[in-house]
Amino acid sequence: MRNMHIRFAKHIDKAADTDVFLYYPGTHDFYVYSRNIERFAYMLTFAWPEGCDIKIAPGGCSGVEIFLPLQRGQFILVFGICEACDVWVRGTAETNFRASVMEAQEQLPPGAYIDPGSPVPPRLG
Repeated sequence: MRNMHIRFAKHIDKAADTDVFLYYPGTHDFYVYSRNIERFAYMLTFAWPEGCDIKIAPGGCSGVEIFLPLQRGQFILVFGICEACDVWVRGTAETNFRASVMEAQEQLPPGAYIDPGSPVPPRLG
């Protein structure tokens, strides 16, 4: 994020507080949108992943590429991810989530449990 602020400072400084910044790291494209409809129209009409930016699947990249958006405030980074990396990431995330729940469960008093499907948000004390 720091590098983006430095690299695109002139665009960011001119933008309104409500504008959204769309960045495609694989293509180095940077866009500023004042309305969500413009952003979606671009993504649906012109944009297409130009390869996998993630490259972490143990067996290598393969399959159809899709977009993987990551939003941080006004910034939306749109990575291309192949099917193999997407499957691996989702499996790893699920495994890590379950391990975190089990670790947290160990810290609870006897009889208490964590319900990951609960609509009630967690709270302390």
